[in-house]
Amino acid sequence: MSGSVNADLKSSYVAALKSAMGESDPLVRDGLLESLQMSTQGNHELDSIFQQATSPA
Repeated sequence: MSGSVNADLKSSYVAALKSAMGESDPLVRDGLLESLQMSTQGNHELDSIFQQATSPA
């Protein structure tokens, strides 16, 4: 995954992050977030979205 990310992919990724972060079971939540983070490898835009969404406010 390199280059610019289209808007639909960004929206889907953000929705997946929100869904994962809303998971009540911490083991499931952590597994989902780890998987989503691994999917950003090589794509700075998605990595930035992941960091912004998961960093403490």
